[in-house]
Amino acid sequence: MIGQQAPDSFSARWIHMGGSSSADLHAWERKFKIPFKALSGSMHNPSLLRRLKEVKDKEVLVIKFPVTLSKDQYHSQRLYVFIGKKEILTYSANEHGLKWKDWEEAEWKKILQNGPTFILFTLIEGILSEYFSIIEDLDESCNRLEEEVLLHQTHELVQSIFRLKKSITVLHRSLNHNRNIVLSLEDGLIKNINKKYTPHFRNQYNDFMELIDLIGAYRDGLSGTLELYSSTVSNNLNVIMKRMTALGSLVLVPTLIAGIYGMNFKYLPEFNWPLGYVWALGLMFFSGVFLMWYFKRRGYF
Repeated sequence: MIGQQAPDSFSARWIHMGGSSSADLHAWERKFKIPFKALSGSMHNPSLLRRLKEVKDKEVLVIKFPVTLSKDQYHSQRLYVFIGKKEILTYSANEHGLKWKDWEEAEWKKILQNGPTFILFTLIEGILSEYFSIIEDLDESCNRLEEEVLLHQTHELVQSIFRLKKSITVLHRSLNHNRNIVLSLEDGLIKNINKKYTPHFRNQYNDFMELIDLIGAYRDGLSGTLELYSSTVSNNLNVIMKRMTALGSLVLVPTLIAGIYGMNFKYLPEFNWPLGYVWALGLMFFSGVFLMWYFKRRGYF
């Protein structure tokens, strides 16, 4: 579906080509000389990069916006922005995660009346809002995982931790990428940018730095959660080994006594004693009771 196009009365025209059919993309490719269909591939394609640099009268920016795949799983998608003096073109192979389609007509008019640079600024503001929303979800997820580690240790819990940590790494890379884009806008390294919006891009740069610091803290926190998991599992194993050792000792001493009286020596004093059998049984019993009392006092049971 082709996005918003401004009437001639507005100072800027914005065309979004995300979700367009194959025929529409071919038409837009012929009109703007931009390889829209190839943009869904890798950005490391040398041929694609060369063709993007050949786009006339427009500066090409790639902004990464977040996509929520599941409760603890996030990804990022590329939004291509071609900004000219009077118009701005945007394209994304995946529409999921883009929020501007919910804007009211009054918002569209205000945005289009302020020119391409303001459109770009508004797009980045929307992406920032989505990142801050995800940060709130990350805070809740990290706290939940820390509590679960203390309650029970399962294979599924470890998978959840690693899945969330992988998502955080993806988001961290995307935030670093966007920060560099906004820094270029602030420093005036991108052509067709209205200089009066430079202070606004500085604020966005600060927001991206705050997000990078926050997501870095969550990544460190998850590393600490994994260490806590390993420590908890190790402590539980130590407790089990202590109990197994104590149980072995309960059997070992009576077995030792039985082994002594089971030796085939000719002269053992207790052999001719009428209470020798009772003595041996009593000795084994009370040795076991004593060991049970001792280990319980030391916290083995």
